[in-house]
Amino acid sequence: MAIARFPADSGGARAFHAPPGFSRMIERSAVAADLGIETHAHLLRHACGYKLANDGHDTRAIQAYLGHRNIQNTTAQRPRR
Repeated sequence: MAIARFPADSGGARAFHAPPGFSRMIERSAVAADLGIETHAHLLRHACGYKLANDGHDTRAIQAYLGHRNIQNTTAQRPRR
């Protein structure tokens, strides 16, 4: 079984929760880089899934990597061609 790199909450709700210190680090880094967009830790999760899909990785492998139960959550991040 694959290990989810962005594990969801092990409780009933499967939501991504980054540690507060990590979230603050991401936000401060984005401000320092003057990205011009609101950036947060969850954005990294989406960016990772999008990058893997765009590079042609198997959707089921991305699903396992992100820890999605439902393939629909993974395919929603797949780039449109």
